Amino acid sequence: MEGKLVIPAIAPSKVEVSMAVSTLRQQLIRLAWQNPDLRSDLIPLLRVSRKDKVPGGLADRCQPKDFDKDQLKAGQKIEMEHTKDPSLALEIAMDHLKEDPQYYVKLKRVEQS
Repeated sequence: MEGKLVIPAIAPSKVEVSMAVSTLRQQLIRLAWQNPDLRSDLIPLLRVSRKDKVPGGLADRCQPKDFDKDQLKAGQKIEMEHTKDPSLALEIAMDHLKEDPQYYVKLKRVEQS
């Protein structure tokens, strides 16, 4: 059934969607590897991940998994003081942590002194 789009009768779960995206990504990688002439068209498709809320930020090409989990969580909590949008707070925290992985540790020290 490879190559055919199957639309389920009921809405898929997040796990099913994640698995489908992973499978499509693997197929794109395989296709790019097998067809050098298509690589320049396929590579940008592989880079699509999350919607960028702050274009031009330092962490534009990063994912949350690229950062220390505890630092990112602390950073998102702090940035939520400035916005009601958790994904925007996350992106701002990622930008700060890309600039300095100890950004929120240092901020905490400054605030305590």
